[in-house]
Amino acid sequence: MNTIPTVVVVDDDEDSLQIFAAVLSRRGYHPVPVTDGKAGLDIIRRIVPDLVVTDYQIPRFDGCELVEALSRDPATARIPTILVTADARPEVRTRAAQAGCTDLLLKPTDPFTLTERIRELLHPDRALAEVG
Repeated sequence: MNTIPTVVVVDDDEDSLQIFAAVLSRRGYHPVPVTDGKAGLDIIRRIVPDLVVTDYQIPRFDGCELVEALSRDPATARIPTILVTADARPEVRTRAAQAGCTDLLLKPTDPFTLTERIRELLHPDRALAEVG
């Protein structure tokens, strides 16, 4: 039985949320848009999605704090996470890695790049088959 992968997208920019949700839907994912870190954590714990995409600078927890909280919870620790940020400083990359982020994308991030990263994380066997 094939199920539609659920992707929680946390971003306080409503335009970004709408764009990413529309693109993810067209690519066969079930997007769950959320506008702040605390609400994101609550929803993620409730539905346990297949993947989480979070902006770095979001209200009520930043993206790294959200990922740290997920990493500490055995029920959510294995969920792949992509941090999206406009902040290219090395210390942000270091903090993201220490928090447990699976991947990091710099803004501006086009929807194609994001969906390709999601596909690679959720379906690594397909990504390898397409390369080889």
